[in-house]
Amino acid sequence: MWTSHPQFRSIVLSNWNRDLRIKGSGLDQVYWKLVRLKHDLKKFNWRIIGDVARSYEDCKTEFQKARYDIFSDPQNQILASAERVAFQRFKQQEKVYGSYLRQKSKIEWIQFGNENSSYFHAYIKQRKRANRIASYISEDGKVEDSYPKVISHFINHFKSVLGCSNKASGKVDYVIADLGPVLSVEDQLALIKPFSNKDVKTTMFGISSIKSPGPDGFRGGILQKLMERHGEGDF
Repeated sequence: MWTSHPQFRSIVLSNWNRDLRIKGSGLDQVYWKLVRLKHDLKKFNWRIIGDVARSYEDCKTEFQKARYDIFSDPQNQILASAERVAFQRFKQQEKVYGSYLRQKSKIEWIQFGNENSSYFHAYIKQRKRANRIASYISEDGKVEDSYPKVISHFINHFKSVLGCSNKASGKVDYVIADLGPVLSVEDQLALIKPFSNKDVKTTMFGISSIKSPGPDGFRGGILQKLMERHGEGDF
C-alpha cells in the first residue's frame, strides 16, 4: 500500500542513507536501519497516508456525485473533466484500500494465531464427526449400527484387500522410463552448484510483494524496493 505513494521511495532512501550512531557491520547495520526505518514509516502512515478506509469512502462519494452531475448535463466539458479526475482518484484509492485490507487480514491472522489454530482444529473435529461412518448395510439389506459390528466389518473388508497382488501394476520398465523427459548432465550440475548473489536477488524478487509480513513487520515489497537501488554485491 505504501509503495504506490510518490513520497515512499524518497522517505526510505533518505532514512537508509543516513549514518548510524550504533557501531556494527553487516547484518547488524541492516537490522538497526530497519528498526529506524520502521519508526519513519509509522510517521509516514499517520501523517501522509491517514485513514485509508475514510479516504476510500470520500473518493467513492465524490465519484458518484461527479457521475450524477455529468448525467444531468452530458455536454458540459467541465463536468466531464471533473468526472474523469474523480474516477482516477477513486480507482487509485480503491487499489490502496484493497491492498490495505489484504495486509490487515494477514496481520490479524498472525496476531490471533492461537485462536485461528483453535478454530481450525474445532472445525476439523466437526468434519470428522460429520464424516464418521456409524453404520453399514449388510448383504441381506439390513442396516447395522452396532459399533462392534461396524468395526469388525471394516477390518474384515481391508484384510481381504490388503496384501493381495494387483495384476494392473507390475515392475517398472527402466528402458521405457529413460525414453521420457530426463535432466541433462548440465541441469544436474546446475542443481548442486553454489548459489550466487544474483540467485538470491532473483529469488527475493520472486516473492510476492503482498506476502504476509515477518516477525519484524516488513513485507517482501519493502525489501524489494530497497534492493532495487543496490547492485548484486551490495547486500
